[in-house]
Amino acid sequence: MIYPAKISLIIFSVVAGQASTAFTAPVDFFREEITLEVSDSVATVHGVFYFRNNTDRDRLFPIVFPFYTDSLTSFPSEIKAFMISDAETTVVNYEALLERGATRMAIPMKPKGVTVWYLDYTQKIKSSHARYILTSTAAWKKPLEEATYYFVVPVEYNIVSVWPEPDDTEIASEKKILKCEKRNFMPERDMEIIWERK
Repeated sequence: MIYPAKISLIIFSVVAGQASTAFTAPVDFFREEITLEVSDSVATVHGVFYFRNNTDRDRLFPIVFPFYTDSLTSFPSEIKAFMISDAETTVVNYEALLERGATRMAIPMKPKGVTVWYLDYTQKIKSSHARYILTSTAAWKKPLEEATYYFVVPVEYNIVSVWPEPDDTEIASEKKILKCEKRNFMPERDMEIIWERK
């Protein structure tokens, strides 16, 4: 089964001034897993982000996560940001920046360790097109070490266009699941799917 049932996420960029071009950045964003599931009127994003704190101190790391919006794609609803540690879930509070189409939050990080952060959100859409911002990764000044992307659509949809291109396709529970795995990946465009009914 290639669909991660409890993975959630969205797109983001580091707050201005936080990225470093020095030998070792204080924080690395090095891995992500994103699932974009679509229907006739809704796009749901499930994401998992992996951060590495390279310093020897606890820190709250500020992050701004932008959402793709246009005249046919609304600002997300039901946004849930959280972390899971030792089977305990910690909610991460966020501030909605409606005028910027983004959220702002601070991610708690332990020294010299990896922090895994989750984000779920839903957008109403009025077209057969859904998009998730990947190009904000460039703000970190280095490619992702690993990235996994899933597209989940009803089996009765014809997929017109999809990026990144999938490596594998599976049918499960009346859904078509497309999977793409990348290594050393700097996205050149955003995650995107266009479909039509058969």
